[in-house]
Amino acid sequence: MRYRVAVDVEGPVVSPSVDFAWKLLERLYERGKLSEEELELVKHFDAYDDWRWEVERSRKGWSTGTTPLVAQLYVSCFLKFPSIFNLGKKLSRKLTPGSKEFVKGLMEMGCEVYLVSNSFAGMVLSVAKTLGVKFENAFSSGYNFKERVRKDLYQESWERFPFEGTMEERGRVKQIVRNWLSEEFLPSCKSAVEQKNATSTLPTEVLLRSLEKLPKKVFQEVYDAFFAQTTVMGGHNKARVVEKLSCEIFEGDSIVDADAIAYASRLATCGIASNCTDKFSLRECSFNVCYLDASYKLPVYEDVLRKGKIRVDEWKKELESSEFRIFGRKEIERNFGKVIEVNRKFKEMLKGKG
Repeated sequence: MRYRVAVDVEGPVVSPSVDFAWKLLERLYERGKLSEEELELVKHFDAYDDWRWEVERSRKGWSTGTTPLVAQLYVSCFLKFPSIFNLGKKLSRKLTPGSKEFVKGLMEMGCEVYLVSNSFAGMVLSVAKTLGVKFENAFSSGYNFKERVRKDLYQESWERFPFEGTMEERGRVKQIVRNWLSEEFLPSCKSAVEQKNATSTLPTEVLLRSLEKLPKKVFQEVYDAFFAQTTVMGGHNKARVVEKLSCEIFEGDSIVDADAIAYASRLATCGIASNCTDKFSLRECSFNVCYLDASYKLPVYEDVLRKGKIRVDEWKKELESSEFRIFGRKEIERNFGKVIEVNRKFKEMLKGKG
């Protein structure tokens, strides 16, 4: 039997010390391209992104995980693609300890492995290449399902980049886009989250009007990212991919993974929250694992896939150590604060290793 397993990238596979979106923003700030005020606006947007997802979650409205696209749109106004691509390749080398052994072990079990991440395509595809995962099995921002996937790492990364039209434009257009982000879109999101206005989260039509003079391709890219959200690979978009792939297991570690974890817990075999401090993912997972080496999870995956069993009590007796902990749903609910603290401790230790 061929099993299907999907795993998030930043955290479960790449060190949790890596946050590509913020690495991009920090690089722009250090080079004097972004102001401190603009960085603060992105932080407010990060809060807006999660809040609006929570407000609209029941009707599958806003899909959290949009902050990486804000970072990629900003960077398209200032840098050339090769510099972004090279940063992605560099950061992809910071693997969580045991990731290679973990993916190899899954494949030896007969698993088709999928990487489902909202991070920059160049980093996700570089990780896929390192781990022996097929490019068509590596989902990223700017990529959902398409008929043809290029084998060339650079070319495929470029074709998935959500703002290639913006990056290819002249300075005047880029300045208009940057001004729109900094003076209209992000301030509107900041205002919405501060007012906690759930009935009118964003003045969509007003914001779109100011973009009408942009070239058609640039307008479409911005619309797809922040209004249609077709280039976002987070929230319920991520859950849709897990459903369409018919995955038995999905593993993630953040609020961006909560919908996919919830789907896998209820309608697939199991959803796993790993080294996770997000309340939504933890409360909706089948069980929670904390580890300092990703390969420690393999006996758990083998039991779930080959035996169809979730046996948390036995795993605790057989597998737990100072480097591996596991919590079932009852313990998560009963000792939620303690579970969060243990997950935070493991995540911080992994960041130190990264």
